[in-house]
Amino acid sequence: MATMTLAFGLIGALCAFHFASAQNTPTPGLASASWSSGVEQSLIAKPPSLAEVQALVNHLRRTDFTVCFFRFVNLRNVGTLSLVTFVDEGSGFCNHIDIVDKDASGFALSEIEESRASGDDYGKAIQDLDASGVSELVVKNDFASYLPDNGSVYFLQWPTIYRWNGSGYVDESNDFRSYYQRLLKATPQELWRRPEIAALPICLDTAEHAKIERFLGLDPEAGFDDAVTCAGNNSPAERELALLLLADIGTPEALRHIQALSHDFN
Repeated sequence: MATMTLAFGLIGALCAFHFASAQNTPTPGLASASWSSGVEQSLIAKPPSLAEVQALVNHLRRTDFTVCFFRFVNLRNVGTLSLVTFVDEGSGFCNHIDIVDKDASGFALSEIEESRASGDDYGKAIQDLDASGVSELVVKNDFASYLPDNGSVYFLQWPTIYRWNGSGYVDESNDFRSYYQRLLKATPQELWRRPEIAALPICLDTAEHAKIERFLGLDPEAGFDDAVTCAGNNSPAERELALLLLADIGTPEALRHIQALSHDFN
């Protein structure tokens, strides 16, 4: 089911930056600490304070972006830990993920923009999906939105799985199809029949489920009929939602409907 929030997001983009160890400002204690994954001195067993992590982030990025949540995890499996931080870059929402890695040459920072993680979801974004002892990042991003006239905003989300491949953090969702199969089974069916959300368009409440079906190859046109139903509605918000969903479906028939709808938004 779509989640309701007032934050805005885009599909995540991953960028990488590198920093030399030497800086012209005092080095935070965490920068000189051992990031080894060894049990006795592990930053997992004895995590630093949020203030210490904030000092390191400020030192690396020269910003005052607020770190809301962090965790040291084994992402690279190279004997050193990675620092995953969820950061507010000034929007009021901690929906940016920064990954800090330390090696002999200094620090590398990888940035995943506009995740939908918040609250309890922070911990869920870091999972060892294949029980290998190496964690992956499960990053929820928006693929469509619905903005009715009552001022609410509904975002449809898609979990993208990032994993270290030896040179960068890349989208390897296809390697974790069992995760999406489990998600498909857990997705509630026919939520639109519930009285409390009866006023929401059907294509909103079936879209996430349908996208998983398309991803798994179960039905390349899953969600198409519901999107067409929304496209025929008089509500501009529903028609715009339908346009986004049809674009995500991307079949020739969906593109034909997009051409018809595009006149609404010229």
